[in-house]
Amino acid sequence: NEFVHSLRLEDLISHRERDLLLVPYTLSKVSVVQWPPFLLASKIPIALDMAKDFKKRDDSELFNKIKDDDYMYSAVIECYETLREIFFELLEDKDDKVAIKQICDKVESSIG
Repeated sequence: NEFVHSLRLEDLISHRERDLLLVPYTLSKVSVVQWPPFLLASKIPIALDMAKDFKKRDDSELFNKIKDDDYMYSAVIECYETLREIFFELLEDKDDKVAIKQICDKVESSIG
């Protein structure tokens, strides 16, 4: 982080770039530690491949495997929570928001 701050002090990177590079950082309402994107870039595709391979197995085994990798767990949760917020912000129709909320509630109850 000191190196990243020094880059900003030398005006080699912008404030936004500094915020994205700091380890860890928090810029939103996401419930997990938000690691810099370059640490998480490959984690979502890997998690999707794992989920595809675990279709016929117990979901708890998949969840535990994802949770064993702190970066992957953070990436999956951050992706889900960010997409949920984007949907709620983009949708204007109340019925659409209710439908998305019901889907999210089912997903979260399944995770629980």
